[in-house]
Amino acid sequence: MVKVICINEIDSNEKFKRNQLNNKERKLCKNIFKCVVFLWLKLRYCCLICLVLIFFGGIISMIVLLSKNNSSSTNIVIPITTSSTVTISPIIITTYSTFSTTTTTINNSSRSNWLINGDAETGPCETGNSVTHPTGWFYNGTITQVYYNNSYADLFYTDPGPNDRGQCYFYGEKPTSVTSMWQYVNMTSSIDPILIDNQTIYFNFSAWIGGYSSQADHAQVSLIFINQINQKIGSTVILGPVTNTHRLSITSLLFRQANGLVPIGARSCLVTVTITRVYGPTADGDVDNIVLYLY
Repeated sequence: MVKVICINEIDSNEKFKRNQLNNKERKLCKNIFKCVVFLWLKLRYCCLICLVLIFFGGIISMIVLLSKNNSSSTNIVIPITTSSTVTISPIIITTYSTFSTTTTTINNSSRSNWLINGDAETGPCETGNSVTHPTGWFYNGTITQVYYNNSYADLFYTDPGPNDRGQCYFYGEKPTSVTSMWQYVNMTSSIDPILIDNQTIYFNFSAWIGGYSSQADHAQVSLIFINQINQKIGSTVILGPVTNTHRLSITSLLFRQANGLVPIGARSCLVTVTITRVYGPTADGDVDNIVLYLY
């Protein structure tokens, strides 16, 4: 009996120990599982946070790039020669506020003349003593587009004047006292008005002006700027007049030039050539190579 009791006690002790060991293993497994789950959840939330940060970082980068691209964009202005076809009455200018003029030239190789037939080379030219009005200009009186070397007019190829002269020039012919021609230029056909109003557009205005021998007949060329309601703005730019005193009583053409900023509000401009007869049967004022650059 004693032996049976001892064996039973031993069996029960072993079972108890096994149960304790199993319980410890279960607890350890539970703890390991909890740690793995916690680490997995923590890693998942970290990944989500990283993705959110990357997403917002990409949006901010795109906004910065777009703002840089917008701030670096520029407007390209290409001058195009245009003319207005509005018919008006002749304009005679009597009072002027002038820009200073100079005989210093600038490099205009990359620009184009905004005037039509500023060099008297478009259309027919007079070969005798009749009137052939200039092509591309409105006119008043007898102003004529005439050939050089015409003995009925003033100038020969050998007379002082532009080296790049063509075959013809503008000549007064036989007015009662004054003859003129004029031409409109629509600047906003190829220039953004904002550039004008921001004072970033310049003009360069020039012409070769002269007359015959000691005669006091003379010519001048003027430029006025006009706003969108057809009102003159700014000061009138005047080239000339070139008198016989300026020419030293030599039949010739002298270079005159003015440049500056196009005034705020300007949308078009008007170029006028005026030739005045002082005495004699003809108005011996002469003009060639009229040029208007806008840049």
